[in-house]
Amino acid sequence: MIEYVTRVLARLDIGWRVLSVEPGPGEVLVTVGDDRVSVGVYLALTVPLAQAVAAMADQVQDHAVEAFWGRPLPLCPGHQHPLSPRVVGCGVRWVCPRDPDHHSELLL
Repeated sequence: MIEYVTRVLARLDIGWRVLSVEPGPGEVLVTVGDDRVSVGVYLALTVPLAQAVAAMADQVQDHAVEAFWGRPLPLCPGHQHPLSPRVVGCGVRWVCPRDPDHHSELLL
């Protein structure tokens, strides 16, 4: 499951990495960040994988936007807002929140 956190971090392109992983009952706490900031995000083990990955991506995105002073991460191409992680079918995609037909890219 950590590879999904790594994919999210790579797409945000902010220099964060996985700092630690702590398994717990029904979830995994993953600490991400860099030398100046670290935040914890949770990967649920009790829900379908796509739902867990979308929720984790949303958590990472929220922390990143806050840490980078409201910068839209990841930026929706041609727009000034961030893409949103969404469960689509059996997978997860980064989607334009205004118009999913405008932009959609695979996350999982």
